[in-house]
Amino acid sequence: MLFLYEIKGWDSWCSIFQDIEAFRGLIEFIFHKHNLEMMEIKNLKAGSNASFLIGNKVIKIFAPKETEFDTELDYKQEIFGVKYANSLGIKSYHLDYFGEVLDKYLFRYMIYDYIDGDMVCDVIDSFNHLDKVCFVNKLNTLLNDLNKPVDFFYHYDPVLKSLTNVRWNNIPNRLREEAFLELKKVKPKNLVYCHNDITGDKTLWKNDEIYLIDFADGNIAPVICEYTTILFDLFNFDQ
Repeated sequence: MLFLYEIKGWDSWCSIFQDIEAFRGLIEFIFHKHNLEMMEIKNLKAGSNASFLIGNKVIKIFAPKETEFDTELDYKQEIFGVKYANSLGIKSYHLDYFGEVLDKYLFRYMIYDYIDGDMVCDVIDSFNHLDKVCFVNKLNTLLNDLNKPVDFFYHYDPVLKSLTNVRWNNIPNRLREEAFLELKKVKPKNLVYCHNDITGDKTLWKNDEIYLIDFADGNIAPVICEYTTILFDLFNFDQ
């Protein structure tokens, strides 16, 4: 057995998903499977899944269903999104390998090239006005390429997805009911591919270029859905 820890719920996953020793056996097995050279395993910025740096490669191991957070769809959406972005020439990482290992739990994984860039959230405050104009122009170009109709791999209903989002449980009942009434009036049209998570830590800045990463939330939606994270997180309300 490669993975020896118990996973029972999200808290148990959060307690070990950055633990290099917990994942060492699994990582070594996957690298050997793909004839990749093993080097020192290093931590990366914490997310929801287990991500580690080995040489110039990143391995991302998705949380198994025993966390009570099923990431199978995230895994499939990310593979689709990365391949789609690569086909358009959008600057992102190149996906080398992906697959799954049935061990103590079923672990899905991706291996891709590491991009040695700065997270935009770490550098955007240093931008002057001209830097910001340049950045926005490049972002517009990226979105014009990305946000196009595409044959997605499953039927996606953005209204139903929103109505069934468990995060509504954190909203007061009256506000949730009013929002649901408005949502049910929406008739989605002009659906395009959206990344849906363009935030300060999902965009990298390297050599004055934007690199887009982490396509796990990517799907088909009205293009306006793309703007929420851009305005609220990436731009942080900067006029």
